[in-house]
Amino acid sequence: MVPIYTVEKPGFINMIKVLDPRYVLPSRKFFSEVTLPQLYNSTRQRVAKELEEVSFYSATTDLWSSRTMQLYMSLTVHFINNYWIRRSVCLQTAYFPEDHTGEIIAQGLKDALNSWNLAEDRLICMTTDSGSNMIKALKDNAWPNLQCFGHRLHNAIENGVKDPWIDRAIGPEEEDAELTKTIKGKVMRYLDPVKDELLDMSSLVDPRFRTTYIDPDKVEPFKKRAVAEIMSLPAPANNSTPLQPGTAVQCVPDQLEQQDDLQYASVHFSNNRADPLYSNMRAARPLRHTEQQEVPE
Repeated sequence: MVPIYTVEKPGFINMIKVLDPRYVLPSRKFFSEVTLPQLYNSTRQRVAKELEEVSFYSATTDLWSSRTMQLYMSLTVHFINNYWIRRSVCLQTAYFPEDHTGEIIAQGLKDALNSWNLAEDRLICMTTDSGSNMIKALKDNAWPNLQCFGHRLHNAIENGVKDPWIDRAIGPEEEDAELTKTIKGKVMRYLDPVKDELLDMSSLVDPRFRTTYIDPDKVEPFKKRAVAEIMSLPAPANNSTPLQPGTAVQCVPDQLEQQDDLQYASVHFSNNRADPLYSNMRAARPLRHTEQQEVPE
């Protein structure tokens, strides 16, 4: 799908002229005020006629927000037609800016069914997420409710990993969790505004992050800076056997020189969280950046 204003773009107009010079391309206004309304009305009539023949139906609904944070409520019905064909039809995705309380959602769902002449007594079940507002809405309407298995599984996993032992084993630190929220935030937070290069150890530890955001031309300079920083790190404070500064990482420079693209470091650090070297790496975030720092070869 493309936006309606595509018909006004010079490139699209030239393409149509090449395909058929005789064809007169309708205006944007024609598509928005004539073609699309006609298509909607004809489709709605066809779907409404099909729903008239349905004895019973089930439905699913969900509340969601667009990229511009506009709120919508979708309604989809599921039924078996007279030809014993299972059908699922999305009836509407309506703008829903009101507060998402149980009472307002309940009334919104009632209005949606009424607009399609769907009797409530023919509703077998409505599937929703596990939100308390959705559950209350269907309870207020006295409609049978089936909570989505996917949402329940997600909640079970989310609650399961809150166990302290599991969280310690697989859960990232708070700063790591913030790092993964958005790609934009990830890049902007760990980008040097002066030199426009990454300063964070995650680019060394995580190969996916590194290959996505580090220019190949910057790998060698970054490697040298990383090695110098690692060599300057002290042993971790919680280590039962204190190490001399740098002894935990003396093997790193040779390994980095032998293997391209920091492969050794990314695998070693990501798979060995109990290693003193990994602890030192975590303590080094972000890298201490000095404009005039001399990096040993």
